[in-house]
Amino acid sequence: MLGAPVDHSLSPVLHAAAYAELGLAVTYTAIHCDAPDLPAMVQRVRSDPDWVGLSLTMPLKTVAVDLLDEVDPTAAAIGAVNTVVVGEAGRLHGYNTDVVGIGVALSRVMRGAVPGQPLILGAGGTARAAVAAVAAAGCPHVAVVARRPEAVAEVVRIGARLGVEVTALPWELLATGLPAGPDLVI
Repeated sequence: MLGAPVDHSLSPVLHAAAYAELGLAVTYTAIHCDAPDLPAMVQRVRSDPDWVGLSLTMPLKTVAVDLLDEVDPTAAAIGAVNTVVVGEAGRLHGYNTDVVGIGVALSRVMRGAVPGQPLILGAGGTARAAVAAVAAAGCPHVAVVARRPEAVAEVVRIGARLGVEVTALPWELLATGLPAGPDLVI
């Protein structure tokens, strides 16, 4: 797992348990990696046959897209990759498993209903995946509250590409609590 910060992550514990249960001899480690360090790390993964893949977290999900050989259409549409698989000859394939994961959670929580007024907190890579998941669920609009207006602007553009109207709400709105009306908060 690459990202910054990653010291707090429980992903290594979760993955180690899963690999042990599956009988796989795979090591999963959290490695601190900032965006400027990612190109060198990608080259290391590409050239070292011991690597089978990577998990990416902030701030790398959007940066990695341009460093890979192939990007899944969903990940390309939202401009965020959280999983990299090393293929033959060191070719790197990027995916966004957050979209599917959020989609499964949505279907369980909403029990087949389409969210009427979803609210997404944040505007990073996971928020992009959340917009794609609500789009796939048939939701025509979503509100986004985030600290960085420039990041929200990109989420608005992604929503437009996916057929979802994204309304940006000011971060300061949360100082008084959640706005009235959302039937789902992501």
